[in-house]
Amino acid sequence: MKLQNAKMPFALLFGVIALSLTACSGDLTSQSLASSSSSEESSSLIESSTETSASTSASSSSSSSPSHSTGTSSSSSGTSSSSSSSSNTSSSSTSPSSSSSGTSSSSSSEGASSSSSSASSSSSSSSNLGYWFGIDTSGSTFGANFRLSLYSIMVAKGTATGSNSYNQLNQILKKSDALPNGGVAAFYRKDTASGGWNKEHCWPNSRGAGENRGFAGTDPQVIRPTNSSDNSSRSNYMYNEVSDPTSAHYSASTGWDPAAFGYEGARGESARIILYAATRYYNKAKGAGGSYKGSAAGLTLTNNLTDSSTNATMGKLSVLLKWNMTYPVTRAEIYRNDYLGGISYARNPFIDHPDWANYIWDTNGIRSGSYTPNSASFSI
Repeated sequence: MKLQNAKMPFALLFGVIALSLTACSGDLTSQSLASSSSSEESSSLIESSTETSASTSASSSSSSSPSHSTGTSSSSSGTSSSSSSSSNTSSSSTSPSSSSSGTSSSSSSEGASSSSSSASSSSSSSSNLGYWFGIDTSGSTFGANFRLSLYSIMVAKGTATGSNSYNQLNQILKKSDALPNGGVAAFYRKDTASGGWNKEHCWPNSRGAGENRGFAGTDPQVIRPTNSSDNSSRSNYMYNEVSDPTSAHYSASTGWDPAAFGYEGARGESARIILYAATRYYNKAKGAGGSYKGSAAGLTLTNNLTDSSTNATMGKLSVLLKWNMTYPVTRAEIYRNDYLGGISYARNPFIDHPDWANYIWDTNGIRSGSYTPNSASFSI
C-alpha cells in the first residue's frame, strides 16, 4: 500500500508538467502568430511607403523632364511658332535671339508644305506680339488702315532701315544670309552656298525699288544674295507660278517662278518679301534712283504681269497671297528676320504672321471690306 500510494504523486506530477508544457506551447504559438502578424503589417506598411515614395519620385522626375514638344515660328513665329511656332513656327525654331519660335538656329530653309494652315501655324510660334503690340486683328481694321498700322510700327522700331547705302548691303547680307557651315546662302536655292554672288532686287530695281538710300533697293529685307547667273535669269519679271518651273521659257507675259531652280519653298519666301516691300514702301518710290525711271508715289501690287515698270508695281498679287499661305515660313526667314530686327532694321510682319497679308489685300487689290480670319479660307 505504501508503495502504491507513493506512485500517485509522481503520476500527478507528470500530468501537471504535461499540462503546463501544453499551455506554455499555446502561449508561445499565440505570441509567434501575433509577432508574425505584426511583422507582416510592418512589412506591408514599409512596402506601401516604398511604393508611395517611388510614385512620388516618378511623378517628380516626369514633371521636371524636358518637354519634347516643338514650336514651330514666328515666331513669331510670329514666328512659332512657332505662336509661338510661331510658330514660325514653327519648331519650332530658330535664330540668334530665338524670337519665341522654338525652331532651329540653322539658317537653312525648309521644304514647302501644301497645307495653307501650316504657314499660319509656323508663324504663330514666332509671334513677336510685343514688337507688334497694338495691332488690331479682330477683323474690323483692314485694307489701307491695317497696312498703316504695320507701317507705323515698322518705321518707329526699324530705325536702321534706310540708313545704309546700296554698297553697305554687302556686309549686312554676309551675316543675315550666312550658312551654318560657312558661305552665303544663294536665294532661290535650298541650303546652297553662293559661288559668285550679287544682290538680287526681289522687288526689281527698275520697278521702283531703285538703289538710293532710304528706298526698297537698299533695304536688306528686300535684297537677297543670289548666284549671278540666277539673278540674270530672273531679269525684272514679276513673280508667277508655272506648271514646270525648272524647264519653262520665261518672258514678261509668263512671269518668273522662284521655283525655277527646283526649290518650291522659294515661292513663299519671295511672296513675303514682296508683301513686306508693298507695306513698308507703299508711299515711297519716286526718287528711288537706280534703273527706276518712273514717278509713282509708292510700291503697289497688281495682277497684270505686263504692267509698265514705271508704275512701280509687282505681282502677281493673287499668286503671292496663295504662296504666302501655302508655303510655311522657313528657318532661313526666321533667322534673318531676327538678325535684322536685332540690329534695328524693321521686321517683316508676314514672316511673324503670314495671315496678316489677308487683312490688307484680297486677290483683287487693297481689301475694301472687313476680314474674318479663319484657318480654312485665308481669302485665297
